[in-house]
Amino acid sequence: MKALATLWPYLKRHRAALIWGFVFVVCTNVAQFIIPRVLGLAIDRLRAAPDLGFVGWCALGIIGLALVRGIFQLVMRWFIIGASRKIEFELRQNLYGHLQTLSFGYFNKMKTGDILSRSVSDIEGVRMLIVGFMYLSNTAIALPFALANMFQMNAFLALVSLIPLVLLAVTMRLLAPRLHEASKIVQEQLATISSRAQENFAGVRVVKAFAQEPSEQNRFRDESDKYVRMNMRLARMRALTTALIYLLGDFGILVILWVGGKGILSGSFTLGDFIAFQAYQLMLLWPMIAVGWVLTLSQRGVASMGRLDEVLKSVPEIQDPIEPVPLERVRGEIEFRGLTFAYPDAQPVLRDVRLHVPAGTTVAVVGRTGSGKSTLVNLIPRLFSSPPGTLFVDGVDVNRIPLAELRHAIGYVPQETFLFSDTIRENIAFGLANATDEAVERAARQAQIHDSIVEFPNGYAQIVGERGVTLSGGQKQRVAIARALVLDPAILILDDCLSAVDTHTEEEILKGLRDARRGRTCFLISHRVSTVQDADLIVVLDEGRVAERGTHADLIEADGLYADMYRRQMLEAELEAM
Repeated sequence: MKALATLWPYLKRHRAALIWGFVFVVCTNVAQFIIPRVLGLAIDRLRAAPDLGFVGWCALGIIGLALVRGIFQLVMRWFIIGASRKIEFELRQNLYGHLQTLSFGYFNKMKTGDILSRSVSDIEGVRMLIVGFMYLSNTAIALPFALANMFQMNAFLALVSLIPLVLLAVTMRLLAPRLHEASKIVQEQLATISSRAQENFAGVRVVKAFAQEPSEQNRFRDESDKYVRMNMRLARMRALTTALIYLLGDFGILVILWVGGKGILSGSFTLGDFIAFQAYQLMLLWPMIAVGWVLTLSQRGVASMGRLDEVLKSVPEIQDPIEPVPLERVRGEIEFRGLTFAYPDAQPVLRDVRLHVPAGTTVAVVGRTGSGKSTLVNLIPRLFSSPPGTLFVDGVDVNRIPLAELRHAIGYVPQETFLFSDTIRENIAFGLANATDEAVERAARQAQIHDSIVEFPNGYAQIVGERGVTLSGGQKQRVAIARALVLDPAILILDDCLSAVDTHTEEEILKGLRDARRGRTCFLISHRVSTVQDADLIVVLDEGRVAERGTHADLIEADGLYADMYRRQMLEAELEAM
């Protein structure tokens, strides 16, 4: 129930609508519970001395009360269900906004399908919890209204009719924990299915390439069978709850027929009062049923709110500094001062890295796979947090620079190219909302992708498909480079972003980037020595340490790791040319 504390601010913001809804719940019940009294009076008058005029007025009164009740009920639902939809909207927006603030580490632990399940079905579960408030408040008002009238008519009969309600309360108390646990398990399994489907659709090309369609279908069927079994168990529990409610309701009706019938025969109970009493008992039947339904909604809603609360209370690992040091203009001077970095629960990836990069310098970082190249450059835009006092931008600790200011000054092209299912133009202009067509085209020309774009039927308006599926690997990488260049960043990070192009295309792209690199600090990560030869500084990482540094000529002369990499790649190129 602690999770519901997160829901309280939303309820508080919409308390006026909820209060008005509650007021009209009361009005609805007042109109509804006058009807049996009028009906009873009409029947007793007919038995005593038939008066069609009086009965006609009673009939008109009942019709009028029914109409008023309908209007009140409509307004009640307008307020309460309207508030639930607004809260659903706000909750979804806040959840999405909070997810945007979370760091890479969170998404490394959470499955995409699980996040989607929480964003859709769990929020719907919370909305229905609010709707359940309407039915619960209706029950809370209907019960005392009905019981007050029933006790006034016949205290003993009313007391007897309470037996089913007491039995119902005890039954619900016993079933509530089981319903809650079953609802939670069903929601978690739905998240597992969503995650399985999302991964399968995202990797459909791999599935088909390895002819694993039958295997994936079987795995999905197993998860779906498990979900069905869990849902069937929950359905059985809900069916049992509903059946018990109806059984107890029918038992109450039988008691009234038996005791009330004897009262009519003995003359202590009029036929009109008996029919009115029976009407009140029947009016209690739906609130009794609603108790079980609302209980199911509340258990699901509490379980859903608990799952949402886990996300909303997740604290971003990387946040803006408490005492930020804004930079008027980022020049691009980078300095690593004895930086040692390790991912959570892992050995250090970087060890005592000491490196000074003047503004406007092109630095190439090379090394074996797993030497820490990508980690080194990922620390500059604070995709992961470096230890305090170990990484500086323009002489300021990177942890003290506002995140938005720092990242707006960096053009970043990651190893794994990701494009949105949108036009090529929108993908290039993604980081710059007011990018002009001229700026987009200029960035595309620098990335050597303009000529390919104009060959598409729709040019820059060409839709690239999900993750850029309609483009080749090299085209996607060049679009990603253009997306970084259009920002005109002070710092440009190219993390092995030319791996999907051939050597000739790589040379053309690098030639186009020479002008783009001029005047800005550039970090160039690559496995190819040919990519980094003209860099101002080449840094060789080995097991997380800076093993060598210098120009291409200096490192060849030193005859170390870099020279060995160079000779090996030259030999491979010669063998491929044969």
